[in-house]
Amino acid sequence: MKSLFKLTLTFLVFAVLTFSCQDEEVIIENPSEEEVIQPGSSLSNLMRMTVTNDGAQDNLLDNSSCTEIVLPVTITISETTITINSLDDLWMVAELLNNPAGNDGIEFTFPITVTFGNYTQIVIENQDQLNSIVEECLTEPEVIECVDFVYPISFSIYNTDFQVIDTVQINS
Repeated sequence: MKSLFKLTLTFLVFAVLTFSCQDEEVIIENPSEEEVIQPGSSLSNLMRMTVTNDGAQDNLLDNSSCTEIVLPVTITISETTITINSLDDLWMVAELLNNPAGNDGIEFTFPITVTFGNYTQIVIENQDQLNSIVEECLTEPEVIECVDFVYPISFSIYNTDFQVIDTVQINS
């Protein structure tokens, strides 16, 4: 009886080891040209314009959609000096500009920092430098403001050979 038990146990251990230690075959397939978003393609350009920093929120200050002024910033309109701490404070600027005495325009207290569409920042030292950057902006492509990506973005990829779904996640 003991020998039958040992034989059965040995057979079971051998069977478990034989069938349980299989490595799954990993096959890496490169996607075809049609499945890849190519740099410079119309889709990649549209995606880039969608994730570009939208500088239109502060156009009242800088008249430029491709730059965003980093707040707080101090400005002077018709001898009235105010500090803009948030975008909610822009109503004060609009009110001063709509005043008949507010036709002098906006004078910044330099230096100020601006953020470009690619989220890089630069310190502006004077009005001429700001004007130059705003003029360069006129040649930049438009920012797509009506669509935003909400991160993280997940893509499901189905492998028909192994009938497995793989998920790719983009965090930012």
